[in-house]
Amino acid sequence: MMEAGSNEFFELYRSFGHPEAMVLAVLLEAEGVEVRIDNAALQGAFGELPLGWSTAPRIMVAQRDSSVAKAVLAKFLSRPKSTPSNLRGDIDCLACGSSMKLASVCPECGWSYLNPGSDDPESTEP
Repeated sequence: MMEAGSNEFFELYRSFGHPEAMVLAVLLEAEGVEVRIDNAALQGAFGELPLGWSTAPRIMVAQRDSSVAKAVLAKFLSRPKSTPSNLRGDIDCLACGSSMKLASVCPECGWSYLNPGSDDPESTEP
């Protein structure tokens, strides 16, 4: 039987791809959750391996962080989602989920893919 404070890892979520896995990992780490991504390297084997459920990136978190991790996951899954078949290339803001169309700065909250930590949307310097 596993103790509540155990250092064992469990699968919290299986993502659709590496970008989604990385976003969730960053959100988890920001809340102090110990996280690792299993199968991340397999995403580069496209065409050599049958990609799908068995090779999808798995978000693994420490058992001791399970309650915080599940809360972060619930919030992550409730965000507005981009449509994968979006042929125009519209993007959604990672900060608030609003559609950015093709803009580099979110019209709703001002967040930018160019430099998320900067107040200057034209700046590409960290």
